[in-house]
Amino acid sequence: MHGQREARLDRQKSMYPQPSQGPSFLLRCISPVFFNFPLQYLGELENIWVDRTVNYKPWRMFITNLQKDWENSITPATVLLTANVGLLAIQSIDTGHADRSMAQIASYISTFLSLGNIILCTVLARQHRLDAHMTAESAATYLDRRTRMRGGLEIVAVSFSLPSALFLWGMGAFYVAIAWVCLAGTSFWTRLLSGSIFFITTLFVCFIVVFDLWSAQSTLPTTPRLLERILSSRTIMREAFGSCFRSLRTRRSGRTILCVGRRNKRRGTDVEMIC
Repeated sequence: MHGQREARLDRQKSMYPQPSQGPSFLLRCISPVFFNFPLQYLGELENIWVDRTVNYKPWRMFITNLQKDWENSITPATVLLTANVGLLAIQSIDTGHADRSMAQIASYISTFLSLGNIILCTVLARQHRLDAHMTAESAATYLDRRTRMRGGLEIVAVSFSLPSALFLWGMGAFYVAIAWVCLAGTSFWTRLLSGSIFFITTLFVCFIVVFDLWSAQSTLPTTPRLLERILSSRTIMREAFGSCFRSLRTRRSGRTILCVGRRNKRRGTDVEMIC
């Protein structure tokens, strides 16, 4: 109700006090391998599944976008698979020896990743059809079952990000295969021109990928926060050791004054003690 402490002011926030828990350490470690797609999907799922209730309209939009991504990913993966098969069919590359070249190995890896992408997109699109999530009750049942599993929504986020990650890694492997064909055993001008374009393109791609990974780490504690925690813990330890040292000095000085007072009492002199 309005005015009460339990009133929900935002659909993405819980009306109960929740401890601030970020992604697990394992997800933080493997997320860069998946180009940080799991962290992105996990954030969207946590905004949808709040207090064990489903925000149905954002959930339907989320599933619709996933369906479009999976359907649109099948066509490029098929093209990439065809390109790898065509590359491996070139006689100058497939020499028939048991020892395969770097271009062939990279093309094999790209082929398997493309096949994995096609299979996962087909399976996931079949499992998450729109008619299977037509009601909020079915969506709540699905998310409730997933949260009760070990790993919870993090496993769901990783499974949703697998097709895109496999496709990008497949593209990277095919990129390496083409670069090896252009640079290995070719003429000077071929190496110079192809190598310069290869270097510039690789630099741009690495810059964008690293920048995206760095910007997506906003959910993790930053370096100044970590330094703040370390410095605060050092300050607390320093104060604790200082208080212990001061208490020891006070006890020792009290014992010394007591001993001097006893000696002067034996001599019959008056001692004035200042505390």
